[in-house]
Amino acid sequence: MASLPVSAKTYFKDFAFDLVNYDIERNSNIIATLQGLSNKDEGGKHIAFLLPCDIQIGDVLMHENLRLLVKNIEVDTFDGKPELLKAYY
Repeated sequence: MASLPVSAKTYFKDFAFDLVNYDIERNSNIIATLQGLSNKDEGGKHIAFLLPCDIQIGDVLMHENLRLLVKNIEVDTFDGKPELLKAYY
């Protein structure tokens, strides 16, 4: 868990041109479509999503021909409140 320097909503607004729609697949069913931002940090490559969202380890993130298996999840906070979920693949 890390503390964000700005709110997650501001982060998403600032990088709106990089937002991608991801279908979230769980148990062979698409459970949601969410906008996410691709990034990497010391934990590895991940897709960041605004909270609240329902993404779990083992879910598959799909965009066009890309299929990413979620291997780890971290939550970042702003002003002490959870705001951003990072789905590592």
